[in-house]
Amino acid sequence: MRIFKKAAVFLVAFFLVEQIAVFLLEPVTFAHFLSFDKKETAREKETIDMAFFGDSRAIRTFYPDIFEEEMDGIGAVINEGVNQQHIASTYFYLKDYVNRYPLKYAVVNLNYDYFLNTTEDVTIAKGLTLDRISSPFIAAEFIKERFSLREYPDVLKSYRYRHNMDEIFETAAEKLTPEYWKGIDTREDIHYVSKGYATWDLTYKQGNVGTPAGCFVWSEETVEPEFLLYLDKIAALCKEKNVQLYFVESPITVSRMYAIEGYREFDRTIREKCDALEVPFWNLNLLKEDNISVYDPNFTDTEHLNDKGSEKTSRLLASLLKLDMEGKDVSSFFYEDFDAFNEECAQIGSCDLFVWDADTQWEQIQFDKLGNKEPQKGQLVLLGSAYAAETITPLYCFSVTYDGGKTYSVLQDYSTEPVLIIDKDELQKGAEFRIDTKPETGADLHHCYRTTLD
Repeated sequence: MRIFKKAAVFLVAFFLVEQIAVFLLEPVTFAHFLSFDKKETAREKETIDMAFFGDSRAIRTFYPDIFEEEMDGIGAVINEGVNQQHIASTYFYLKDYVNRYPLKYAVVNLNYDYFLNTTEDVTIAKGLTLDRISSPFIAAEFIKERFSLREYPDVLKSYRYRHNMDEIFETAAEKLTPEYWKGIDTREDIHYVSKGYATWDLTYKQGNVGTPAGCFVWSEETVEPEFLLYLDKIAALCKEKNVQLYFVESPITVSRMYAIEGYREFDRTIREKCDALEVPFWNLNLLKEDNISVYDPNFTDTEHLNDKGSEKTSRLLASLLKLDMEGKDVSSFFYEDFDAFNEECAQIGSCDLFVWDADTQWEQIQFDKLGNKEPQKGQLVLLGSAYAAETITPLYCFSVTYDGGKTYSVLQDYSTEPVLIIDKDELQKGAEFRIDTKPETGADLHHCYRTTLD
């Protein structure tokens, strides 16, 4: 009996120490607040009718309060997006979710990256999803299917400090200060609003929102059939649980669409797949009116919306969902495909400017893009690169400023030539360069430039 009491005391003490350690070591994230939302919803005896799933684009795009406001009769709406969540991980998370909540509607955001075999499914991203799965059986299935043997040790760590072991004591010390608790809702640039939505409150600056990065090629060789099959699995799961499913592609900038080699193939592949599954697929980049994608001030970068863009998108999608639930056809709100969109909205999305010093950056010069031009020592190489519709021929204008952008002098007026090589001795000290672009013919729908301080 004495041994039993000692064992019980040890277990209680161990549990208390563990809970204190967890409290001290783990920073508070917006997932922490999301759990409070769910508890509050349950306390008010309100059901979760609709949930959004996907990666960071889902988190940054869908504002739950707006859907509750715009859609009559809808219960609680939750944004369950998880950073960098792969489509395979979305399936397992959704599988766990519909077993916990009597969900009526599921909106799954699709990211073209996560259907390609060239995209790395990083451990920390899988850990984010694993830490939200409640069922031990689904968690075990998820680990078996999605984690390699070498990743198993990471399964035992909390995502909140995975790969950041050297910061544990700093985090613990920070959590004991009043300043930490005053700013927990704005940590890591994430502003918690309600029901999981995290705004990204960055302002638009003059010029485009950046050069598209990480745009992998969509082709028969790069598309992974196994990942496309997860659309079938998600559709079958929702049908089994009597959940109305919607697949959507959240807005990205037109420059990113143009930078993706094979975007039309992506759109066509997913559209045909969803038609076969009899599940709606709405590509919000192809909206005819109030198109979010063609206006850069809606974005913080080429694939994430800011507050203004996410609010507009949420209201638009809410109106489409409402019409669809009333049995009305919403296909007329969209262009038929990417080609039809380009016929009416063809434009230059963005332009980048590369500047190389032939004396010090010879190995970095992209000679294959210079045509027949051969830089010499003592010269600078300026190269423009525009992301534009295939039907557009961009014109490039190179300028220089010596007063921080107050005044500019044209080095080469608008021309189809994207390369300019100049002698350094022709320039004054502190030169900064700029490139402007516009279409050779047609309306100047999207005037872009990029300035470099090199």
